[in-house]
Amino acid sequence: MGMHGATHIVWDWNGTLFHDNAAIIGATNAAFAELGIPPITLERYRELYCVPV
Repeated sequence: MGMHGATHIVWDWNGTLFHDNAAIIGATNAAFAELGIPPITLERYRELYCVPV
């Protein structure tokens, strides 16, 4: 097989391929910290999260 560039991009919106909860909580809390908002826990995130479908 020859060397080819990427032909596909996989967008894992809901954590099917990568359990991204730690990354989501980390990024959210980093943004909250810049705004002076207290951090959120994973448990609280799960209470508030909803899928719009």
